[in-house]
Amino acid sequence: MTEHIIYKTNLTWLGNIRGLPNTSQLNFWRGLRRGLRLVAGSTFYFRPQGSDSVEGGARFVDFSTQKLSIAWDKWSRGNGASSFEEFQTLARKVLRLDGADPLIGCAILTMPFFFARPYPVIPAELGAPAQMPFRYFTYVKWPAIEKATVA
Repeated sequence: MTEHIIYKTNLTWLGNIRGLPNTSQLNFWRGLRRGLRLVAGSTFYFRPQGSDSVEGGARFVDFSTQKLSIAWDKWSRGNGASSFEEFQTLARKVLRLDGADPLIGCAILTMPFFFARPYPVIPAELGAPAQMPFRYFTYVKWPAIEKATVA
């Protein structure tokens, strides 16, 4: 059975991604501490920081590590920033990066979508405490989201 994920999402990244027209691929960058155990095609839901809802998601393609500059060359605005300078500043702040061109984890996503209204996450439905940064689950544990309206 395919697993899916709800992941705490930086508000700036989310706002920049929401404004992109027909983006083919996105880079949901993160630290290197651990990889993702998702298979291609899994749904990657965006849960804005400080929120108890998801606002949309995308399909997971792959996970890799890249230098910050290479990630910008590959995905440019798909990194959730309008310029390399903004990307570098945001990634360094969020991930607490050091060095001239540090490595980052890259969750490569495609086919982004956003709900017409934020969809509430009910941790009990997922078997998780509300403060968890992410949670793997199967659709059978959260079937109601399939009925959410996409904007």
